[in-house]
Amino acid sequence: MDGIVSYKHLNEILIQTLKELKRPMTAKEIDNYIFNNYKTNKIHTNAIVIGKRLQFLPHIQRLGKKKGVYVYQYV
Repeated sequence: MDGIVSYKHLNEILIQTLKELKRPMTAKEIDNYIFNNYKTNKIHTNAIVIGKRLQFLPHIQRLGKKKGVYVYQYV
């Protein structure tokens, strides 16, 4: 289990997660995946933080809403 050491590293983990899983995911699903597979040391993560970060990352496409929540996918 690796640790996330900075918010820049968190961005890399977000892109890597969506690339590896190859399916559209909500921010909450990504947050749960990161919580179960990585140590988050001093980095504060939740679905809101992840959703805001995903908006501005390259190669991440925001699809429509699923039950009122945006769905993100790697393209």
